[in-house]
Amino acid sequence: MQVIECAGHPRDLGFAQGAALRKQVKDQADKAGLPVGRSRWPSLHPFVKGPVRGRGASREMIRHYTHLAERVDGLARGSALPVDSIFDLQLEAHCEETHVMALGFSGRDKESGPALARSLSGSDWVIRKSLPEVGFSSLELTHPWSVTSVAGINQASLAGCWVPASGGLSASAGAHPPAQLLMQECLQRFVDIEACIDWCSHRPASGRASLFLADSEGGRVRIQFDGEDVSVVRETEEICILGDSGTSDQVLKDSLLDKSTPDEAKLKATFEQRSASAYVRLLCGQRRLEVRNLLRPAEILSLELEGEGHGQPG
Repeated sequence: MQVIECAGHPRDLGFAQGAALRKQVKDQADKAGLPVGRSRWPSLHPFVKGPVRGRGASREMIRHYTHLAERVDGLARGSALPVDSIFDLQLEAHCEETHVMALGFSGRDKESGPALARSLSGSDWVIRKSLPEVGFSSLELTHPWSVTSVAGINQASLAGCWVPASGGLSASAGAHPPAQLLMQECLQRFVDIEACIDWCSHRPASGRASLFLADSEGGRVRIQFDGEDVSVVRETEEICILGDSGTSDQVLKDSLLDKSTPDEAKLKATFEQRSASAYVRLLCGQRRLEVRNLLRPAEILSLELEGEGHGQPG
């Protein structure tokens, strides 16, 4: 799995990603039937014009998710693609993941603290280390063409993962941007789940999915999106399950709590039952992101955030 580093202001972050992953971004635009030829240098100005940016969710993304919209601009420049095509890739659900399952654990040991784990399918993934000039640094799992992420952990030990609703993708509908953008917003801005809850409850967003969050204080929460409605479920049990486990939740919890089997063996068996090809694990206490390949168990990617980070909280 490729690991890239993006640093600087939002456009710099996007440009670095586009330059590093140009072929993958172009291939995805081709697959989606989007224009790949560019007749001018990409620009968000004037943002009220153009077939995509001048209306609907793209315009709302520019208004309410300014940093991510600027990342889109940089991604278009770095990948040498039309900015409208890059916007379309953010607004439509081109991810083919189905039956995603996530697990949340309380502080099961002092070293790792709260943890999240999420199944992965397919192979079009990249690990991105974001070092924004303003905001928290973070390690993220994402797609080459995406300015947001599906899982990540920041330098404040806030971890999160994005889980599409069972039986349906988390595509945006109508005039609001996709709620998945809030995944990246939380990683860049916040230290705990309380701030995330407030922010996510007041941003214009739509989709059918859940944002699963954990912080260094042991807090865990599901922020659920259904269309334009938002609800909050605070998790209090040692193990919580999000998505379709393929069995009863209690049976799965009992197996995960079995002290006779190592944790990694239990996670491997759990995600294999969901036909996952890999899973990502986020450890708040260590600010660590791990990706384990279920088809090739020897392949383990483990990264930790070090120091105080590149930028300042903002």
